[in-house]
Amino acid sequence: MVAERGLRRLLSHWPARFSLPLVLSALCAVALLLMFNLRSGQATQHARAEMRQDLGELANLTARRLDSYAELGDNGGARGIVTRLGLYALVVEAWQLDASGRVVHSLRRSDTGRPFEEVRQRLPDPLLTLLSGWDAARLDQGASQVHGTLRLQVEPVLVRSDPPERGLLVLIGDSAAAEAEAHWNLRRVFRTEALILGVAAIFAWWWLRLQLLDRSARLQSAAEALRSGHVPLSSEVGGRDELGAIGRALDAGFARLRRHQSIQQLALASSRCLVEERPLPERLQTVCELLVQSKAFHAARILAEDPAATPLFGAGQLPGPGNEVWRFPMQVFSIGDSLEPATLEAWPSEAGHGEHDWKPALEVLARDLEQQIARLRAEHARRGAERRERLAMDAAELGAWQLELAPPRVRLSARAASMLGASELDLPALIDGHAAASASIEFGQSRDGSPDPLFLLERLLHPDDAQRLRSRLRPGEPCPSLLDEEFRVGSEGGYRWLLGRGTVVERDAAGHPRALAGVLIDIDARKRAESALRLASEVFESSQLGILICSADGLIIDVNAAFESITGYPREQVLGRSPKLLSSGQHPPDFYRAMWTELRVRGRWDGEIWNRRADGSVYPQWLTITRVDDAEGQPLHYIGQFVETSDRKAFESRIEYLGAHDLLTGLPRRERLMQALQAELQSGGSGVVLMHVDIDRFRQINESLGYAAGDLLLRAVPTRLARVLPAEAWVSRISADEFLVLAPAAGSVDAQALAMRVHAALCEPIEVDGRELVLGISLGFALGPQDSADAEGLARAAELALGAAQMAGRNLVQAFRSEFTGRSLQALTLESEMRAGLQRGEFFVVYQAQIDLRTDALAGYEALVRWRHPQRGLISPAEFIPLAEDTGLIVPLGEFVLREACAAAMRLRASGLPAVPVSVNVSTLQFKREDFEATVEAVLSDSGLAAEALELELTESVLMDHAEAVLRRLDRLRARGLKLAIDDFGTGFSSLAYLGRLRPDRLKIDQSFVRGMGRSVTSQGVVKAILALAEEFGLATVAEGVETHEEAAVLRALGCDAGQGYLFARPQEEHLLRWPLEPPAQG
Repeated sequence: MVAERGLRRLLSHWPARFSLPLVLSALCAVALLLMFNLRSGQATQHARAEMRQDLGELANLTARRLDSYAELGDNGGARGIVTRLGLYALVVEAWQLDASGRVVHSLRRSDTGRPFEEVRQRLPDPLLTLLSGWDAARLDQGASQVHGTLRLQVEPVLVRSDPPERGLLVLIGDSAAAEAEAHWNLRRVFRTEALILGVAAIFAWWWLRLQLLDRSARLQSAAEALRSGHVPLSSEVGGRDELGAIGRALDAGFARLRRHQSIQQLALASSRCLVEERPLPERLQTVCELLVQSKAFHAARILAEDPAATPLFGAGQLPGPGNEVWRFPMQVFSIGDSLEPATLEAWPSEAGHGEHDWKPALEVLARDLEQQIARLRAEHARRGAERRERLAMDAAELGAWQLELAPPRVRLSARAASMLGASELDLPALIDGHAAASASIEFGQSRDGSPDPLFLLERLLHPDDAQRLRSRLRPGEPCPSLLDEEFRVGSEGGYRWLLGRGTVVERDAAGHPRALAGVLIDIDARKRAESALRLASEVFESSQLGILICSADGLIIDVNAAFESITGYPREQVLGRSPKLLSSGQHPPDFYRAMWTELRVRGRWDGEIWNRRADGSVYPQWLTITRVDDAEGQPLHYIGQFVETSDRKAFESRIEYLGAHDLLTGLPRRERLMQALQAELQSGGSGVVLMHVDIDRFRQINESLGYAAGDLLLRAVPTRLARVLPAEAWVSRISADEFLVLAPAAGSVDAQALAMRVHAALCEPIEVDGRELVLGISLGFALGPQDSADAEGLARAAELALGAAQMAGRNLVQAFRSEFTGRSLQALTLESEMRAGLQRGEFFVVYQAQIDLRTDALAGYEALVRWRHPQRGLISPAEFIPLAEDTGLIVPLGEFVLREACAAAMRLRASGLPAVPVSVNVSTLQFKREDFEATVEAVLSDSGLAAEALELELTESVLMDHAEAVLRRLDRLRARGLKLAIDDFGTGFSSLAYLGRLRPDRLKIDQSFVRGMGRSVTSQGVVKAILALAEEFGLATVAEGVETHEEAAVLRALGCDAGQGYLFARPQEEHLLRWPLEPPAQG
């Protein structure tokens, strides 16, 4: 019983539409799980029994075959028999032992010839446990042992027949694959049973929903609607059961609630009707219509109590004789001036229903009619008087106020409250009983329990004004009879000025004021005008602009101090005179006519003008003239404002010079030289030479000797060039250490000679800080118009020639040749597109799976970069990777691949793929950067990938320079937990010399050796040697470029750990990766 009560209490917290499906689902799930566990154990036992039988038969058959080969003396056939045992899925290990316990044949060639006791040492713990109970010295009998999914089967065999020698065949099998297949079949059956049981549960749920849940939900919906204030028409629940009885009871309650709502709505509507500003007959007629509209009455009317019972007002269609009618006596206004008795009659729509609810409501309505109408006349009279008072105050734009000091109270008219902003206060406020007519607001406030009649002033007025008024209006102290105070009140964005005028209207016995009354006047506009005048006067006198004001007829009526300072004319000398006295005479009459035309049209003119000072000197000024009109739009004044621009013109000239010349050397900028070059090419002269000069390794000079020494060298360049260049030559500095030189040249011989002189002049020793330096100068030149008739084209040609000089070893002079264009432009174009592609996200990463050759399990992924060009499509890595190495773009490209690969590894693990390492290629340039370790740390931190899950693939060339520093960095990375692999092993210069020092985790066999195994004995020998070397050093191996099953079989037989190539999977984007792998597309 306790459990039953607890279960009921638990289920009562959950709706039936949730708890019933939950219980059904739980019961189905428990039944399915019990059946599945029972069958799972049976399937496991059956799979293990089959494996034991199959392994015993295989061992027996193999033993007989080995006996046959031993009698024939065919050792190769025996070895083949043992090797082919690896093709059986259930065989994990296989050995043939001789009488001394040595391994004659094995699945692993490395085990051949070794004592079996040594071979056992490399086996994992489960295999060692299985072999621990078997004695290999007993050659005359077989053995069979089981440990978990593993089984040991030993059969005696004949090793050789002459002389006869017997040995043992040792097999170890694993039933895991058979058990997995049995479990897979069991899951298929389980899904079918679950589907059948689910259909049955759905059918049961459908029946429960029809019989119970839907009706319960309708009851709940009706209850929720009632709780939210809405009375439904019906619960919509029928039937003769318990739920049907509940539904009928609710329907009866809903009907009674609707009657009460109708009564309340009628009372509210009739009360509202009686206070409306309409004639009384219309309102009484509306009351009758409201009774009929409530649908509780067929008709309603109000009768006069005369002998004929004359109907005064009515609504609805009167029913026939015999229908029930309710009558309520009342008094109302008649059409005349006197009151006459009358009767309210109403015919209910349903006799006997709601009588106890409606009759009391109509009696109250009749009494309300009598009381409300009695007050209406008095209210109308009072409203009329207050309305007239308010209209008079509004017409004068005055706000009325009354201040009572004891008890404290402030009474404001609506306009006064608006002027003070009192409606926005968070103060206790009450609307007077006559507020509808007077629109007045009363405020009362006490603070700390003591009366404070001026609390309102603290909240509304400026603090200074509130303090002043508080000192004058203290309760119980003398106060002047007349009050006339200016003060500020808060408004949006600041304060507004008001004038308060009032008088004492009531005093106490001591003669102290008890109440004051008066009006508020808005003087803000006047105060602002006064302030604006003071401000304008202050600005006029203190402005740094020269200002003069002229009358409509053009005579000066006022000037400021700045005018006197700029023009030199004192104020007294120019008043009443025409501004023409300032004219310099440098502008024609048309200039002034255009000025006056624009003033007449736009009302404003501004521009630069030259005027004359009092001392006769002429100077430029920027003048603005504004026309001021009167109310009719006629000119009233002209205001002129000006500033002297002599200093600005000098400054503009300086800015123009700095914009066109280099600040350090004083040489013109590239744009001016290019303009001169274009003009020379278009003139058709004898020819020009354009030289592009670069100071070799200038950055090292700055870093070693300082930037001051570098600036000294740059300033010496123009001086040296001036000695060897003709006067008409141009020199421009275009970057930190590059210059362009333009000079006339009659032909290639003349140009070559001039270029050699420039090179020799710049290569002369120069003394810097007591040291003599000899600069290396790379110079490329091109002839115009022979090499190009366009300025930019000739500049590109000279730049290409400079590039050729730098590639040839620097410190050379190189003339432009036509073959530079195609090769260099193609490389430059591809480099530019690579830089843009990195910014636009055109590069992406693909992943190629690495497969364990022993277990066919997924061993890892290698991240490879691809470029999807918007015009050329996919570009081969063989095309853009070398260029990236040459240009340094391999660094940002490599960092992009590293970040993307680590983030993808985390996403792949989250999607359910095996948690295997991801390999990323690292270039030598990227690896040797100082920030490489910090970059790897940041990438691992941002992605959340463990260091053990990242493998860095390096080439052997990484150790060619700074080997010790590289080894120290490798040690730090290895200590951090990262895995290291040598890529393309065997193709470098130091594969054996540095292998022991590098101590990598894996060797990657280059695909050129793998693909050549079937065609070349040498390639197969190299692979064998690499595998033997890896085994000697304890390194894992992975073969690249595996494309055929034959190559995979050879690698597996040779003991290679993993393979990578199109045989297993092509490189794929992240969203296409699956496990198990899908067969790669052919072709």
